[in-house]
Amino acid sequence: GSGGTVFVGAGIGGGAGTSLGAETQISNSLIDGNSATGGRLNTSTSNLPASLGAGGGVSSALGSFVFDITDVLPASTVTLNGDTITHNTAQGGSIAGPSVVGGDGLGGGVAGISNAAITISGSTLSGNTAIGGAAGSAGGNGLGGGAYNDATSSYAVSNTLITRNLAARGGLHGRGIGGGVYNLGVFTVDTSTSIVLNSATDGSNNSFGV
Repeated sequence: GSGGTVFVGAGIGGGAGTSLGAETQISNSLIDGNSATGGRLNTSTSNLPASLGAGGGVSSALGSFVFDITDVLPASTVTLNGDTITHNTAQGGSIAGPSVVGGDGLGGGVAGISNAAITISGSTLSGNTAIGGAAGSAGGNGLGGGAYNDATSSYAVSNTLITRNLAARGGLHGRGIGGGVYNLGVFTVDTSTSIVLNSATDGSNNSFGV
């Protein structure tokens, strides 16, 4: 197959998740105290991400996978309605060595990676953390304490509170950006959604790219 991203030593979806074109619906639930942690001591000889930790609470990943030219999966889909997603952590893995970089932590609460579609309504994302892993030469990045969205994915968020989340660097040269939300793709919010009182070690306390 092709069309998806390959991860080396990744931890994805600490509390719940979906992948490969599947659909998950979660309603009126508490998703609390979970972690998605990248593996330790992983390295990659190409541009593939190593030791990634993503979606401490919930993840949606690896949609639109192509098995052959006639069999293409849809986007991986997560729908959250009336949920509380709190105290979850996405932690990049630690990598030893003088010339390597720690793994990234993406989306302490929720992460959309590689052709994901996420809908959030009437929910709260609070007290979640995305933190990069430690390494010999440079710490990993912590991106999107509350929610992370990559360039291939989308969010539609309504009547939701995203607050008191943290994005933190894993060490020297790492970056912690987007305490509430870190977005590279399509991220729509309505006027009833609040992204407030979040923190990031290196900028965009509440949101990046929204």
